[in-house]
Amino acid sequence: VKALQEKHLPFPIPTTQSDNLACLANGTLWLEVNVGTNKELLPFRIHWQAHIPTMENLAFLFPLSTLNTLKMAKRYAINYYPEAQNNQSTRVKCLMIWGKLSDEKMTKLSACLQNPERRRYRLTLKRRLPKSWVAECASQSGIPILKEGERPSPLGIQITDEQVQKYKFQYEAEDYLIVQGNSVLKNKLGNRISDDKIDMIAVNGSYQKAFAYVENRTALSTQIETLKNFTTKQGDKAFYIPSTYEDALVRFRFIDKIMDILKWAYSPFFGLFLVILLLVQVGIVINHRKHNYGIFLSKGISNWQVRGMVLMQMTMSFAVAMFGAVVIDEGMQWWLAGELESVTTTKPYIDHIIAGQLDLLPLSIMDYLGVGIVVFGLLYILT
Repeated sequence: VKALQEKHLPFPIPTTQSDNLACLANGTLWLEVNVGTNKELLPFRIHWQAHIPTMENLAFLFPLSTLNTLKMAKRYAINYYPEAQNNQSTRVKCLMIWGKLSDEKMTKLSACLQNPERRRYRLTLKRRLPKSWVAECASQSGIPILKEGERPSPLGIQITDEQVQKYKFQYEAEDYLIVQGNSVLKNKLGNRISDDKIDMIAVNGSYQKAFAYVENRTALSTQIETLKNFTTKQGDKAFYIPSTYEDALVRFRFIDKIMDILKWAYSPFFGLFLVILLLVQVGIVINHRKHNYGIFLSKGISNWQVRGMVLMQMTMSFAVAMFGAVVIDEGMQWWLAGELESVTTTKPYIDHIIAGQLDLLPLSIMDYLGVGIVVFGLLYILT
């Protein structure tokens, strides 16, 4: 942060450092990038991830479209201004000073404009800066920018040399870079450009590796098969799945199939066991209180009223048991989460395992409520 503040950039730089890395300023990484024939100090927004799930250890992922565009600008020494994106950009080279500026304002303006060369009332920038950069510098220095033909006020600055770039760089999904309006680049590429489109694979060569991601792990097997069956226009296979990864995937599929077999084998058994258990428990409770129920019936209480008493007792017991189960479940989840964190935040697991969404006891209150309603329904039917 201190190094950025010393450059007097016309952008908000925080006064406090909230990140552990000295090159970061609150989630923004500033890098000097080779853009054409010059270097540009550009801000990159950082999207932090605890781990990049790949077969190799990667420090960062960079947008391929931006990378290829910068490659083209450097290789063919063309003027590419990143702030332009798909629109035109304006860069400033010279400024005229009107009136006598105070030493404080002049020092602040010069530092913000990266110390331009001054000859009397003319400022010549060392390199062309974005017009928005110059306007922000003037604003921070408290100096108005005069428009062309505008009558000079007591003091101000006026842009006398600006360059407008009307061509655009636009990257398409099929690895085509559109360079509409750039005659310099068209002349340098010759027959490798057609209809303002550059085939980046033809220029830079084919890609050697690719990482494929799926939104849901249940679709992983389907997507793997899709990639294996994908072919090029010449009929050749486009992707090769590493044998190590494919072997690990087959083993996980085998474990998943075994779990499915056990699930369908044990589910009916446990369901039947639950019904038998409920029959035994309800039968024991009713048999122990037959005498009391007989007395109630002799006093004129109807069968439905006696049954209602039994159901009321079961309802109260069920509510207490449900509350206790939820409390115990929450306590177990809290304890297991703490134990899991103590493992996943230590070496070597922290560098290889993503446990942000891992839950050792993935049961919610709704799960307990759903099972409880089914069990309670069986109790009412059996009673």
